[in-house]
Amino acid sequence: MAPRITKDEQGGKIVLAFSLMLAYTIISVAIRLHTRWPWNKLFKREDAVLLIATAVTIGYTATLALAVENGYGTRYTERTTAHVSLPDVERTISVSFVLLFLAEGLGTISYGLFLVSLAEDDGGHRVALEAGCFLEAVFTGVAIIVASVYAARRESLSAPIWITFGVIQGAILLLLFSSIASMLLVSRMHWWKKTRAILWFGLSLLLIGAIVVRLTFTPANIFHAGFTADTIDLLIIMIVEMHFHIINATYPNLLVFAEKATTGFIISGAPRNDSITALPRSQASRDSEEKRSFSLSQRLKFLSRHSPDKSQTQSRSSETEAGGSQDSGFAGD
Repeated sequence: MAPRITKDEQGGKIVLAFSLMLAYTIISVAIRLHTRWPWNKLFKREDAVLLIATAVTIGYTATLALAVENGYGTRYTERTTAHVSLPDVERTISVSFVLLFLAEGLGTISYGLFLVSLAEDDGGHRVALEAGCFLEAVFTGVAIIVASVYAARRESLSAPIWITFGVIQGAILLLLFSSIASMLLVSRMHWWKKTRAILWFGLSLLLIGAIVVRLTFTPANIFHAGFTADTIDLLIIMIVEMHFHIINATYPNLLVFAEKATTGFIISGAPRNDSITALPRSQASRDSEEKRSFSLSQRLKFLSRHSPDKSQTQSRSSETEAGGSQDSGFAGD
């Protein structure tokens, strides 16, 4: 029987939430892969991690669908007892928590690896970003183990554990964002370009807010009497939060895609070198400090260019016309 949204049955809300968010995530990842074409040159390790995270979100969705099928979302009363299998619901929800931590961890690691690739010329910030990725990997491993132990017991994580895990997640996201923001602030770019670039990565701050909201809705014991109907809002917040971890990793590429789709512009100053930190020839003649100048817009567009050969040809043509004295319009001031 298809899930409905009535006074005693709210499972349809869960189905609606995970269906919409999964669709958004798949579209975001598809656009990310589109901007990475040709894959044999532009597909990076963070993209592989992102694909694994997306596969985990599909598994997470399947567990929630099974939970709804077993009666999650139905108010447990004498009239609905026959439609609810509490042991099965508790088991599937417990497994979904394991997949939740795995998907969010992989999404954050993909996001961090992307930032690391932008910091190849900046040793200090690169170390901070790599440390963030390492801490997230360790945290994800610990969280999965703890959640798996509770799932085997068919128990819910306690409120202190949820709070501890939430604080760690927020701290790691803040570390990654503050590192990239700090790198942008000291770059040789116009202030409005810095602001725009920082906003490109600002979705991680919204993720921290989502974690805070989720913790405020988390009861001392999720599997309390009547939880099949009382925790609907909590599960919806978890669904949105998890998918936004994936979308956060694709967000900068989505902006590049949107700009290309609306303007049809392909950057002409991108170098042929596959390194995202490669600099145009005209910049090679500047001093060492200016060589390290960070041009995020140019690098993101180079990451997502569709035709490397054409970009190379256009780059050489524009450099010849400019006499090698000017950079691409996206370079830092």
